[in-house]
Amino acid sequence: MGTRFSKPRVAGYMLMEVLVSLVIFSIGILGVSAMQVVSLRADSASKYRTDASILANLLIGRMWADDRTPAVLQANYQGSGGSGGPGYRQWVGEIGAANGIYLPRVAEVPPEVKVEPKDGNLPPNSAKSLVTVTVYWLMPGDNNDAKHRHSYVATAEIK
Repeated sequence: MGTRFSKPRVAGYMLMEVLVSLVIFSIGILGVSAMQVVSLRADSASKYRTDASILANLLIGRMWADDRTPAVLQANYQGSGGSGGPGYRQWVGEIGAANGIYLPRVAEVPPEVKVEPKDGNLPPNSAKSLVTVTVYWLMPGDNNDAKHRHSYVATAEIK
């Protein structure tokens, strides 16, 4: 008497392999797409930080070229919320007139400039000031609150 061997049924096995591989491939493509979105957002944030540093250094450069006595710097450049000395108002006006070319929605969160006299142990007629320039901006689509506000702070000592 002979033994009978039965053939195992594997119908549809190849179709399952193809479906599983398509699911894995789709998840990979979604991951690459998500990484691209994150990369573009980081690139925009980097550009905005660079533009903010340029704007802050522009104002500090103007302060260096102007009368550098602490009282004059405070009178001309100190300000926040869009109001302050004439140098501050001119600088804020130039930033706002650019209509977001430099920074998005910068007019909604005006920059701050603080000038602090530092006397210390300096020879006469060589008073210096510590200047802090804070530039704010909002990313497109963000709410105007402290959580979403981006900022760049530049500090310089002007003598």
